[in-house]
Amino acid sequence: MTKIYLIRHAQADGNLYRRCQAWYDGLITPTGYRQIEALEQRFRDVPIDAAYSSDLFRTMTTAGAICRSHRLPLHTDPQLREIRSGRWEDRPWGDLLRTERDSLLAFWRCDPAWQVEGSETFGEIQHRFDTAVRRIAAAHPGQTVAVFAHGCIIRSAIAYWLGTATIREIPHGDNTCVALLECDGRQVHVKWYNNIDHLSGDLANAPHPAAKTDEETASGIERTSLYFRPEARGEALAAMLGDRQVGSLKVDARWDAAANAGYISFLNISPELRRRRLGVQLLGQAVSLCRASGRDRIRLECGEDHPEVQSFCRKYGFYQLEGAVWEKDIRCNHPSYTETFK
Repeated sequence: MTKIYLIRHAQADGNLYRRCQAWYDGLITPTGYRQIEALEQRFRDVPIDAAYSSDLFRTMTTAGAICRSHRLPLHTDPQLREIRSGRWEDRPWGDLLRTERDSLLAFWRCDPAWQVEGSETFGEIQHRFDTAVRRIAAAHPGQTVAVFAHGCIIRSAIAYWLGTATIREIPHGDNTCVALLECDGRQVHVKWYNNIDHLSGDLANAPHPAAKTDEETASGIERTSLYFRPEARGEALAAMLGDRQVGSLKVDARWDAAANAGYISFLNISPELRRRRLGVQLLGQAVSLCRASGRDRIRLECGEDHPEVQSFCRKYGFYQLEGAVWEKDIRCNHPSYTETFK
């Protein structure tokens, strides 16, 4: 019997920015690094013989919680990646709701028929992940293994192993949630799942049961997810919440080529909507534009007379470079997410 702790990655850019990031290689957020520390404490005294993760930055980084304390090498396997979402990669959920409403709602209800150009289906990822987990278990008979993967594919696999009629019946798991599997060579037994006993306070998201209807799903996305369109005048982008403009963003991804840094010249969200995780989605759009232009840093200017903006910068991973200039590193230091596997 092989015991497997199946662990979702810590909070990553896509979770925070409300964007579709499956094979897109996003970074871990500051909150995510704190979740990893909590996960490390949870497993510090738990015997682990081997560690595996998908080959994306967010899972490999989360796996450090066990590899560091147990002094284990990390085995990466691209078949542990999230569901491939094709042409949806790195698009805001709010934009997908606006332009591909029916397809997005089919995705959120885990419709077996869902597919877009370049994507996988839910059935395909269940087979892919089940095959990978069984192969890992066979390589470690009688041992305990930690496997780090992604929310959607873990949820889909658990539904498959439990024999659940629809994936949607399985609740969403929080970042760094843990499942315990036992593999006997014939079956994968799910002992428990979605456990976050190691998280407390702001490290655990509020409970978010799955919406029961498409209308509830659409309403939830519309209330929480922005999309962007060019403003009528100038080079700025309008941040839209439903039919209402709630902010503006101006980015020059070509700025400061010598430092390979893009530049945010303007970022603003309506005051009454601040502290609702909307402003950070403008940052997510800026990061996306700069990464697409090949930049590995993003900068903005903020003086001491704007303590609220400085607090925003610190919260979301900027550091003060010099004077009023703040910088955020947006690189992933490993093979590109554009690589595919056979």
